[in-house]
Amino acid sequence: MRSEQEVNQAIDLYADTVKRICVLHLKNSSDTEDNLSGGLFEICP
Repeated sequence: MRSEQEVNQAIDLYADTVKRICVLHLKNSSDTEDNLSGGLFEICP
């Protein structure tokens, strides 16, 4: 299990890249935000 600090570092490091990839695939910023927040809830219970 990762520590909270490690998770926060990963989010800070990769969030922008993941968001760009989602926008490219989903072609919709609202869907992108929904998917990103849902994904973060899965890794940060």
